[in-house]
Amino acid sequence: MPHPFALFAKGWESNSLNPESAFLHPTPYPLHPALVIPSEAAVADGAEGPAVCLQPAKPPKHAIYIDGTSYSDFADAFTTSITIAPEMTQEQVNDRPNLQATIRTLLLSGFKIENNQRQPTHREIYCSAPILGTYVPLLFVLTDKDDLPSNVRPQVESAAKRSNRTLVIVANIAAEDQLGWIDFLDSLGGAVPSWRALDKSYPDQLETAGKNAKPEGFGGEAWRLFESLVADGLEFIFGRKVRRLGAAKRGQKVSDMIAQTPEGSVLVLDAKATSKSFNAAIFELRALAEYTQNQRLRQRGFADVFAAVVVSRAFDQDEAALSQISREFTSQAGVPVAFLETKTLIHFINCLRDQPNLRSGLKWRFLFAGGLVTSEMFDAEIEALKAERY
Repeated sequence: MPHPFALFAKGWESNSLNPESAFLHPTPYPLHPALVIPSEAAVADGAEGPAVCLQPAKPPKHAIYIDGTSYSDFADAFTTSITIAPEMTQEQVNDRPNLQATIRTLLLSGFKIENNQRQPTHREIYCSAPILGTYVPLLFVLTDKDDLPSNVRPQVESAAKRSNRTLVIVANIAAEDQLGWIDFLDSLGGAVPSWRALDKSYPDQLETAGKNAKPEGFGGEAWRLFESLVADGLEFIFGRKVRRLGAAKRGQKVSDMIAQTPEGSVLVLDAKATSKSFNAAIFELRALAEYTQNQRLRQRGFADVFAAVVVSRAFDQDEAALSQISREFTSQAGVPVAFLETKTLIHFINCLRDQPNLRSGLKWRFLFAGGLVTSEMFDAEIEALKAERY
């Protein structure tokens, strides 16, 4: 299968990334040929992947999502198809500036992408930012180097002035008159490594796989799919790539996943797919306690492992019993264990979809301090953040 690339066309924009209404639609500007980024290879018409129309036969009726999964049937609304937006590796998202993560993060934050131009030393992204009920024109200049060459900076400043746009330079590291890559991502609540958790089919797929059953159209083992879907959701809410260990390293003493929160702390995660509710008795968590102790050793001097998390569709124990189990777990592993139901993870995603900049300001250590994580706790933290943020 051809590797997918991000696609945007001048004269097309995304109205939102809400799964009920996200689509690329024509603006009053003339339609220009597609801009395929960031590859040197051409993406021909008819390449495999989700369909996006450049010449609509009629106004689109269905949502278009940017990812590598299967979505609504667009055949009657579209005539030309191309592929879009690859999933990013951890190195691509967290190491140096890259175009795919930039585009996803801007779109989710409500920016309108108008054009993209490839230059020998950088990328120029023409877009508009939603501020005070209107859109402010910006020119993002993206380079994976520590700085733009001295002879290039005057050129991009001139380009911004000619197009009456505010210039924003994003480079590998922060410096005078430029944002560092990490600073840029943090200012928008974190990266968006993948669109999958924002697809309208995600909740049903997560709930089905959580019952250790395969959603329609999926092959392979249900538990493996459940782990992958949980990781997709966590990647979105934390704005960080989740390291998936369990399914990929069968037979090794590792947890299913480790995830980093926006402040840099680490969670050790286990996803439990079960046809009924999961029995979270302490003897069922001994392996997780060992994995957590191992991660505390591995991350020493690099990141603080502050909790373990068990994700399942439901738990046998009530909230009080889970709090007691967390205390016992702390005595064994040195950190508490939190319990996250799939319906609560879905609630997190739904709340943060339209306000992704809140992700970096939430007290994730408080939410995962041990015991059952509830939607009520999350909603209260959201309201506190909105009240206290400048």
